[in-house]
Amino acid sequence: MKETSRIMADVSPPFTDIEIETRDNGFYEGYSLPIALISKISISLLVVWALLFPLSAGDVLSRLNAGLLHVFNSFYVVIVGVFAWFLIAVAIIPSSGRRRLGRDGDTPEFSTFSWFAMMFGAGLGVGLMVYATAEPLGLWAQNPEIIQGNVEPLSPEALQSAYRYSFMHYGFHAWSIYVVTGLCLAYYAYTRDMPLTIRSALTPIFGAALNGPLGHIVDILGIVATILGVAVTIGYGVSQLVEGAYAVFGYQWLMALGDGTTVPRPSVIGLLVSLVLVMGLSVLSAVSGVGRGVKYLSNLNLILSCILLGVFAVFGSLAFAMSTYASAFLDYLGHFPVLSFEAYGMETELGQWQAGATTFYWAWWIAFSPFVGLFLARISKGRTIRSSFSARSSFPRWSVSRGSPFLAAAPSILSCRGSRKGRCSRPR
Repeated sequence: MKETSRIMADVSPPFTDIEIETRDNGFYEGYSLPIALISKISISLLVVWALLFPLSAGDVLSRLNAGLLHVFNSFYVVIVGVFAWFLIAVAIIPSSGRRRLGRDGDTPEFSTFSWFAMMFGAGLGVGLMVYATAEPLGLWAQNPEIIQGNVEPLSPEALQSAYRYSFMHYGFHAWSIYVVTGLCLAYYAYTRDMPLTIRSALTPIFGAALNGPLGHIVDILGIVATILGVAVTIGYGVSQLVEGAYAVFGYQWLMALGDGTTVPRPSVIGLLVSLVLVMGLSVLSAVSGVGRGVKYLSNLNLILSCILLGVFAVFGSLAFAMSTYASAFLDYLGHFPVLSFEAYGMETELGQWQAGATTFYWAWWIAFSPFVGLFLARISKGRTIRSSFSARSSFPRWSVSRGSPFLAAAPSILSCRGSRKGRCSRPR
């Protein structure tokens, strides 16, 4: 016992003295001037480059993206698998699972419904509207089981594997990226009274070095990655908003319809109007604070999503959706260990598919993790690690269940394509 006590006494206490110099007054009051300016300049240079030289920027960024996915394909797959299994272990172990994100006696700031709604909106948002249907349908046409010749594309046998990889891309694996980031930041902020910044989670590795330029670089990379990730999502969301408004109201100025030989696409005016609308609402929500605008909008978003899910359940093929959903979820859990660490060689067709699908998703989720992780940490004070993991792991099931009615109707839709007279034949 004495020897153990001596060893414990020799262990250095964890480093917690993060010091970030902030402005005392002016426009940047309360913020770090170097981090703010370098982040703004970096983003501005990227935007100017893309505006003035769009072809060059697109070519360079595309080749850079392809190269990174090629080199780090196995790394992305393995590290996300490690995240998922690590979180499962932490949640299951009693001593860590019941650990509270905060001091003894700290209580949650938000109700369970609002907390769930804000996590739902921050983690999925526009992606749920776009990929809840596109993801299962796309994987129904191509996934590893189809590439290996085990099942035929767009066949009833391919449904199970399509849902398996849909659950993977929006399931425990994907959300483990957000949860790891959020739990790390929340733990250091609320139990060790450290700043709620990305650098705080890296103090066990770099220690006092994060008080200098290295810490600034970490925070700047987090800001730039977040802005780029949000830009991609806003691009998808604005385009979807324009097309949805055109489908409902029929305003011609929203779409560039072309001459009938090209695919209709959102017009420049439609995109600008939608962008101003979305950004205006975002600014109002942010200015009003997390406890007001963000919470109210998140609650409304979750209620509308439940209504939309109810519409799919009532007017879609509910029996097909529920039976397929249940069997596919069990199939995903059964393949969980293999999916966690199965990385294909880039010289194979499977490797090319994985880099363009799974690895691309992991890179996108990781780019969003500083933003979502910080937000999840901000709203999770007083929650336990186990409750945080279990709540966030339930979101993917909403996404995949939304695609089931569309897959149920897909065979009928496909059978109508070949009809010259516009009549639909019964699917064989």
